[in-house]
Amino acid sequence: MHRRDFLKAAGIAGVSLPAVHTLARSGGREWLRSEDLYGGFTVERSTGDEKQYSIDEATYRRFQEKNTMFSRAHWDPLTQEMRRELSGIEIKRIQNHDPGFTLIDYAFNLAAWTGSGIPNFYRWTSGRGHSDTAVFDRPPLNPADFSPLELTAIIKKAALFFGASLVGTTTLNEKWVYTDAYYRSHERGNHRGPIEAKLSIEELDDPVKLSDDNRARIPKACRYVISLVYEMDPDASEVAPSCIAAAATASGYARMALTTGTLAAFIRNLGYRAIPMGNDTALSIPIAIDAGLGELGRNGLLVTPKYGSRVRLSKLFTDLPLVPDQPIRFGVTEFCDTCKKCASLCPSGSIMSGPRTREADNMSTNPGVLKWPIDAFACYRFWHENGTDCNTCIYVCPYNKPQSWLHDAARNLIAAKNETLNRAILGLDNACGYGKPGSADNYWKKNAFMHIKS
Repeated sequence: MHRRDFLKAAGIAGVSLPAVHTLARSGGREWLRSEDLYGGFTVERSTGDEKQYSIDEATYRRFQEKNTMFSRAHWDPLTQEMRRELSGIEIKRIQNHDPGFTLIDYAFNLAAWTGSGIPNFYRWTSGRGHSDTAVFDRPPLNPADFSPLELTAIIKKAALFFGASLVGTTTLNEKWVYTDAYYRSHERGNHRGPIEAKLSIEELDDPVKLSDDNRARIPKACRYVISLVYEMDPDASEVAPSCIAAAATASGYARMALTTGTLAAFIRNLGYRAIPMGNDTALSIPIAIDAGLGELGRNGLLVTPKYGSRVRLSKLFTDLPLVPDQPIRFGVTEFCDTCKKCASLCPSGSIMSGPRTREADNMSTNPGVLKWPIDAFACYRFWHENGTDCNTCIYVCPYNKPQSWLHDAARNLIAAKNETLNRAILGLDNACGYGKPGSADNYWKKNAFMHIKS
């Protein structure tokens, strides 16, 4: 069967995706509502090429993957000494029967990570499904057999089917690609351990994750990016900082690997190239912003309209021609300017309470983009002092709310981007007691599950 015949047989012209309602258009902008995509928010979307961030081209530097905190644990003496100093905390917390840190809670968290450790999900080539054979030969270099709009619809439908909570598309901005890839655990010949590889975008047929001369190569043709969002369990997330909340993160990473790798196999089965990624290779947050999935929050995380920052992210580069989404605004920057709740309740003091800056005050952030940089080392240290990762800044964020008429009314007020209204909403959020951690014991007794719909 020819690709064109297959796609026609799939009925892509009638693919069903979440409904989006256009409320108004004016001056190159449109205002949209969608319960499935945006929760109770009305979002503003540019119809032009407007970007969500402010970059100083003179000072901007691409990021090195080896400077993420997870990579620094493999080479940075300061980080390694901190880990040695705080080793053994987990056993002490289990012995103390600390709520949220019992043996059951630790076993729960560790088990949730299981699916994230299967390396084949993130391979850059092959992996063409159960039969390991392509349905079609690779298309010509200049394919024009079908509409990119139709292909975009079917890719989004497939991504949601495979496990994503939200999906957006964009074109690759090379500013977000790391200068170097850092493979923290690699075996080659007699080598066991980390390998740093120069990362480049080149004219070549197939991607190379790691060459013999320690290079990672991405084909220039892979200029389309699919950004994927995964909701973290709300009930587990509220028991922060504990192993139960950490399990919500771990489950997100496991679904990231399965969904991204499966979507890559689907695209390869259509005869196109696909490079699936988790946190590696490129910055996931600005890619998600470009793909219209949210805004950057004070806590350094993507804030989505529907789930707040209670999400994990992955992405996929491909040469499959897609129609890019546009960035959205729904008042995050203005509300974060006023709120500061994540900063005041952060147990490690990692989140700044002052205004945004383009300065990089530590090696785990890069300069040139106007943002609230996070003290990644202080955050990571608290994880080790605590006995597991934290999630406090995710849970206490006022954007992390279920849908209800009251919360939807607050969302509409936030979208007005008015400081007085934002202060009033923050006061109401505090008065209602939001931001206090949940009970670990109640979590195990509560009969509610994210993936079971009533």
